[in-house]
Amino acid sequence: MAHGTLEAAAIQDGFGLEFCLRRARPRQVEALPHHLRVAVETYAATAEAVLAGGASQPRDSLTLSGGGGSAGLTKDGRQAAAVDQVTFLRTMESAVGAGVLRLGRRDPVDVPVIEWWRAVCLGDATVAGFLSKRGLSRTATRNAALTDALRDAAQRVADAVGATRNPYS
Repeated sequence: MAHGTLEAAAIQDGFGLEFCLRRARPRQVEALPHHLRVAVETYAATAEAVLAGGASQPRDSLTLSGGGGSAGLTKDGRQAAAVDQVTFLRTMESAVGAGVLRLGRRDPVDVPVIEWWRAVCLGDATVAGFLSKRGLSRTATRNAALTDALRDAAQRVADAVGATRNPYS
């Protein structure tokens, strides 16, 4: 789908099936294997919750509407969930790493991998748009470097998520 468009998403829990709209994933995310797309989505959902104040979990609305009780909805429960979300986000960002991509041979531009990761996961950046903002044209070498960096970072995040207690579970 084109950059910035919406797509339908189905959310199924133990109480039924609901539909909502969500941002369509950038092409470079769609090209990732399923488990790496899940890592990107987990990061994006957690980062967006933290940036929004970390006060609720995505499943809260489902729990309230589905009669599943009010577990985790108390003030203390929300504060603990917010702390868990921040910790989980820090774990994922640590997994992305502090590496730097060197784009270009003449007059190279160094870009922190975390900057590219956040641009894709939170800003729906495309390769062409990301390079353009840095005054670089899109080449096969730069495209490959960004694509490889995204895939490698997603794998590290997937590994970190697998080794960490997810605050959404």
